[in-house]
Amino acid sequence: MLTDEEKKILVLLGEGESYQTIMKKMGFTPYKMRKTRESFLEKLGARNHTHAIYLAFSKGMIKFSG
Repeated sequence: MLTDEEKKILVLLGEGESYQTIMKKMGFTPYKMRKTRESFLEKLGARNHTHAIYLAFSKGMIKFSG
């Protein structure tokens, strides 16, 4: 199961935000961002963040507004 932070990151990535922007918005260090990314990729069995967004969305784990 994804954490709320992981879900938020996936939604922001899906909306076109960069990792740099997300780190600033969420107050993450590069280390924390890397570890969080590794975590959601592993949990979802994804090859990259685009694949992770697709998997999380198709499983109903994240939703996009608009």
